[in-house]
Parts: sequence; structure tokens; C-alpha cells
Amino acid sequence: MKQQNSISDTVFNQIEAEILSGVLKKGDYISENKLAERFNVSRTPVREAIKRLEQEDLIEYENCKTLRVIGISKEDVLSVYDIRLLIEGDAMVLAALNMTDSDYSDLSQTIDLQEFYTIKGDADKVKDADTNFHTKLYKLIKSPVYFTVLYELHKKIQQFRKVSQSNKGRGVSSIKEHRAILDAMRQKDCDLIKQLTKQHVQNARDNIVSIDA
Repeated sequence: MKQQNSISDTVFNQIEAEILSGVLKKGDYISENKLAERFNVSRTPVREAIKRLEQEDLIEYENCKTLRVIGISKEDVLSVYDIRLLIEGDAMVLAALNMTDSDYSDLSQTIDLQEFYTIKGDADKVKDADTNFHTKLYKLIKSPVYFTVLYELHKKIQQFRKVSQSNKGRGVSSIKEHRAILDAMRQKDCDLIKQLTKQHVQNARDNIVSIDA
């Protein structure tokens, strides 16, 4: 059973990643049989993965037989930002209380990497560095619940984040905002952390609104 779950997880994780990154686009069709052939597995773990993808509202059955990709809409993305506006400022205060000098140095280097790839114009690497930065911050909260909620929200909008960060102007602004938030966290200035975090999320949301996607 454990091995079958592992196979199902592999199928789910791969298809989820392809949907969230835009490799599989809204309206694309996928086949249970073709997935089984692709991953060289039986249909049982594929069905389990499909069920999970349905529960995540990433795919749906059309005419009871055909599987169609729903994906993440722009409205979904804006809802994600609205949720982040409500909770991320307080979450970063908790992260700041746990942050050590070593953590600060590590996060600073991650921002440096984000800046390097922004200058090079490598949107994929910028997105990866941004994800790495936020993931490290979420881990500092020391709360599995906070981590899961924030990480999953951040993951769901990766395709739109990549498009947003392809705009070098927004990319440069995002780096400056990250540095300001990190410095406020080092100072343990709770009010400033909340203010800067909320402004960062709001700026990202405003940029998404301006994107024709």
C-alpha cells in the first residue's frame, strides 16, 4: 500500500506541477490511460492521483469520461493575494522572532541570487529564487499549519508569479521590498514588518491585475 501511495504521489505531484506552471493549460485534456502509459504504472495509482487533482479543483470530468484541465484562473490568483494580505504580515512577525543571524545571512544570499537572475532576465530562475526566499521565511515561523497554508498559496500562483517577474521593473522592486522586509525582521520591528509585508503583497497583487493573462 505504501509503495502504491508513493506512485500515486509521484503522478499527482508531476501533473500538479505541470498545471500550476502552465505546461498543461486550461482546457487541455488528459487521459487516464495515457497517464498510466506515460508513468508506466497501473491505472489504480493514476485514479488516486486524478481524485486528488479533482479535490484541488485543478481538473474536472467533462461528459463523465473526459478529463479537462481547469487550472488556476486570474480570479483565483487574486483571491490568493487577498488571503495573503490578511495573514502574511503577522506570519512574518512570528518568523522574525525566530530568525538568527545565520538565517539573516542565508536569506540575504537568496535575495542576491534573485537579483542576479533578474539582471540576467532568467524568469524561471527568478521564480525559483523567490520561491526559495519565501519558503525559508515560512519555515522560520515554526508552525506546520502556517507553513502549509502559506506554501500552498504561494505554489498555486507560480505561473502568474513567473509572468509578473518577467517584468524587470517589478522584479527590481520586489527585490528592494524583500530586502526592506528582511532588515525590519532583523530589527524585530513588528509594526514595520507588518506594514512592509502587506505593501509587498499588495504591490504584487496590483501588478498581477495589470497583466493580461
